[in-house]
Order: sequence, then structure tokens, then C-alpha cells
Amino acid sequence: MLGRRVVVGAFLGVAITASAQTIQTAPGADVQALQERWRTALLAANTDALAAIYSDGLVYVHSDGRIQNKQQFLGPIKAGTLRFTALTGCDVPRIRAHEAAAIVSACYELQAGSAPPSRHLFLTVYTKEAGQWRIIAQQTRRLLDKP
Repeated sequence: MLGRRVVVGAFLGVAITASAQTIQTAPGADVQALQERWRTALLAANTDALAAIYSDGLVYVHSDGRIQNKQQFLGPIKAGTLRFTALTGCDVPRIRAHEAAAIVSACYELQAGSAPPSRHLFLTVYTKEAGQWRIIAQQTRRLLDKP
């Protein structure tokens, strides 16, 4: 009888742990998928998709220190004066997701227009708004060129 209780208890413990892991990883998977949709929308200059991904309260901090809101950031993309010709991951994004907020830290090698490629670290903050993940803040930092 005691052996049966131990086995049942162990089984329940594994089931609860597996369930908790599923709950914890689900937001991370959603954010990871949205991070990729953001990357492809930025490359395609798809401002409709970007407008849906970015929160209306977006704070975008460029690597040179300029701060823009959603309209200021998307304006040059929509006008065609800012175009990313390359945006390739140079590491595996680190995602910390919670029920209603997530932070992603990722390196991207990017090229805008005819400028030479450069590596940037992106810190992206997601929040859930009306049940949808949106980027509320994004900050970039240019990294040293590879030796």
C-alpha cells in the first residue's frame, strides 16, 4: 500500500511539474514566434504588420540615443527612407516570458540601405494588450565590429 502511494505521488509530482513547464513555456513560444514575425516584417518594410506588432505606446531607443514613438519610428520605413536590407540573428535570442510581459535579448547583424553591415544588441520588451503580445519598448546597442 505504501509503495503504491509513493508511485502515485511520484506520478502526480511529475504530471504537475510537466503541466507547470507547459504553462511557463507557452508565453515564450508565442513571443519567439512574434519576434520572428517582427524580423520578417522589418525586412519586408511591412508597416501594417509592424504597426500591429508595436504597441501604440512604443518607446524605441536607437543605438545613437535617439528616442522615438511608434509613429516616428514607422514613418521613415513607410516613406521608404529607412529600409533594412539584412537582419540576421548572430546568436540565439534569450527570452524571459511571464504571463503578461516578456523580455527578449538578441543580437542581429543588420544593414540599412547602403550602409555597411553592423551588429546590434536588441533589448525588446513585450507586454500583453487585450490578449495580444505587443512590443512596448525596444532599445538597440551597436556592438563592436568582429575582429
